Amino acid sequence: MIDQRRLLFSVRTSIASVLALGVGLALGLESPHWAAITVWVVTQPSRGMTLSKAFYRFLGTCAGAFFAILLIHFFAGDRLMFLCILSLWIGFTAGGANLVQYFRSYGFMLAGFTAALVSLSVFSHPDQVLQVAEARVSSIFLGVAVALAMTVFLRQGNAKVLLSQSLDALLAQSFIWTGNVF
Repeated sequence: MIDQRRLLFSVRTSIASVLALGVGLALGLESPHWAAITVWVVTQPSRGMTLSKAFYRFLGTCAGAFFAILLIHFFAGDRLMFLCILSLWIGFTAGGANLVQYFRSYGFMLAGFTAALVSLSVFSHPDQVLQVAEARVSSIFLGVAVALAMTVFLRQGNAKVLLSQSLDALLAQSFIWTGNVF
């Protein structure tokens, strides 16, 4: 039997992902697929979880892109120093991710990942760091915005009602189980 809520969640997320990709292509973003991937990554079953994960994905991406710009600006000519500082940053963000919980941890990991992604892709062409960082941040922002819009406008129902229904079903099953035991 198909769980209708999960099916609707999947359809909603698919529509949001295609929408993000279409808007990214229409806007001429350099990497619109990052927007579509972001929708899949941040969309959660509840609105609050989606908002939290989206916020930390965007925050981590911005922090990583900013660090990559600084890294390229100061160390593009010195490969060894560049790799040492990037390694320290990744270690710092990985350590930070282990010290915090929930989606804050995810934000730390994104800061390390984005810094590596942006800076390593432009090390040979440091003049392109701003374009790559901007492409990454704008695509992530678009994906976050579409995921949040779809979550708000295509709600799956009132959480209070769903919780009440689940508790009623659990109570009914408990009565049935108790009746079978006795």
